[in-house]
Amino acid sequence: MSRVFEVHELHDGHEVTLGGLRLTSRAVEHGLPAFGLRAEHGGHSLAYSGDTGPCPALDDLARDADLLLCEADSSTWPSDEPRWHCTPEDAGATARRAGVGRLVVTHVGPSLSPEEATRRARTAFGGPTHCAHEGDVYSPSGT
Repeated sequence: MSRVFEVHELHDGHEVTLGGLRLTSRAVEHGLPAFGLRAEHGGHSLAYSGDTGPCPALDDLARDADLLLCEADSSTWPSDEPRWHCTPEDAGATARRAGVGRLVVTHVGPSLSPEEATRRARTAFGGPTHCAHEGDVYSPSGT
């Protein structure tokens, strides 16, 4: 593989620019190494939570992003346990705190329907909220 790829281990705060695309990773809360990602190009930005519970690193990645793609894996989470996944309310609250333009929930867990996860996230966010589906395309113009 080294003849084809130049491999670099991902780490918190890793940044790389490929052409006009800037990628930034942040270590997020998942109980084992996990990363969220921010992609920026042409004045537009997308933040992706990866697998995580709510955490300051996710808020930083999402800050003022045009679109936040955020997991909504868990219906509820016990208050006395570490948070390794987001509920729909966590996804919506992260989007609200970060001031994102749109929220797209993904990685919806088996205890939720996509419609319920989207509705709950929308209520917590208060802004445009959708559920990711295979083949969806989101443009900076909001479509």
